Amino acid sequence: MTNSTVNNNSASSGGGILNIEGDATVTLTNSTVSGNSAVFTGGGIYTSGGTVNLRNVTVGFNKADSDANNVGSAGGLYIGDTAVVNARNSIIAENVRGVNILNDCYGTLSSEDYNLVRTTTDCTIAGITTHNKTGMSAILGPLQHNGGVTSTHALLLGSPAIDTGNEIGCKNQSGVTMNPDQRDYYRHVDGNSDGTPRCDMGAFEFNSVAVPTCNTKPAAPALTSPANNTNTNSKKVNLNWNDVSCVTKYKVLVKQDSKNGLTADKKKVVPSEYQTKALTKGHTYFWRVKACNTYGCEKSAWLSLTINP
Repeated sequence: MTNSTVNNNSASSGGGILNIEGDATVTLTNSTVSGNSAVFTGGGIYTSGGTVNLRNVTVGFNKADSDANNVGSAGGLYIGDTAVVNARNSIIAENVRGVNILNDCYGTLSSEDYNLVRTTTDCTIAGITTHNKTGMSAILGPLQHNGGVTSTHALLLGSPAIDTGNEIGCKNQSGVTMNPDQRDYYRHVDGNSDGTPRCDMGAFEFNSVAVPTCNTKPAAPALTSPANNTNTNSKKVNLNWNDVSCVTKYKVLVKQDSKNGLTADKKKVVPSEYQTKALTKGHTYFWRVKACNTYGCEKSAWLSLTINP
């Protein structure tokens, strides 16, 4: 399920999504599960078998124990029996049970890092947890039309989910860096104004703009820094260029000693910046960038720089 919203559903368990098959795999990417309810357990998602993958997903404002008889839990996510839930760059917050008791998850959540889980009273977070955030509100707006086709929860100013996704990029289940969010708005925006573009947790990218609808290849990027013929003592050089509309990826190419020399470095990136790997001192390097989408690529002019001996 990609770029979708599951909303306003109800069931005895698994109000939004129910997965009880032992060999089933459910993958949600850039999606929202919100406003669903369960009479018993798992207001948003209930899984007791198989695997559920969450990639930049927002699970919020769901409810368990909707009849408030104090039987049932996991307003957002229930993980039972042999089920495995892998979460990355996702938000599980503001879910409740009964009479508005915060209760986001139950069971063992397998973290692939960069998640925000507000309450962990009934759940354990295992796996990679270095950059996870717990015990805090995601500061989400109401479910509404915030652009795009589907409704989303906007990250409001001050949300701890802003610019706290994986610093090397938010990736889908196939490991491909995601550019648009659920609304088809740009990912990797500098939402906290620290000078470093970075993706947000959840399905919504803060302070972003819509990706233009394109039916042609992008324009050539203009290289901005370092300036042509720069001399530097640093072996790792920060390369920058202007953002180009309709780009899905940039291809950076660095050649040693001449434009036709040995390839010293090359990389596909989404942000309009790249730090090279360590280059060899005493050589001049030529670099350029291609702006690409499904219609093709357009390349910049070459610039040169020299690493001092």
